[in-house]
Amino acid sequence: MKNELGKETKKPKAKTITVVKVEMKAAEPEKVNCEDLKKNLDVKNLKVVKMKTKSVLSWDKNTNASSYNVYKKDASGTGMVLVQNVTDSKLDINITGDQVVYEDFAVKAVLKNDVCDIEGNQSDMTKVQTGPKEVMMIILLSLFIGAIPFFARRRKY
Repeated sequence: MKNELGKETKKPKAKTITVVKVEMKAAEPEKVNCEDLKKNLDVKNLKVVKMKTKSVLSWDKNTNASSYNVYKKDASGTGMVLVQNVTDSKLDINITGDQVVYEDFAVKAVLKNDVCDIEGNQSDMTKVQTGPKEVMMIILLSLFIGAIPFFARRRKY
């Protein structure tokens, strides 16, 4: 007798071997309730680390999520605008422009597979600096230094 791997087994004194065909029933497909899975799609511990040229928004990884949608409060302040969908639990946000700007960001975990395409609950809003603070400080410092000679001359008279 040989198995699938080609291993041969010999049984002396064996007279007859009876092979019985067994009907295998396929397992019933498991019904998945996407709404139940949505309860496990929370984003927690949203935090911001500010660097010179960018702010890094990060959060705890959710093992049930296939990706994350990062939202920003729109200019009118009434709704949220999708910024980007990321698969990692962080997003680099470049600091641009010439004014100090803080914007509100929030994250939602996403589960997208063959059965479900759902978004979890929105995280708490977090303020992220998207405009440079250093430029404003340099401008103010320049104005102050430029004003010193002006005020020094006024005191002589």
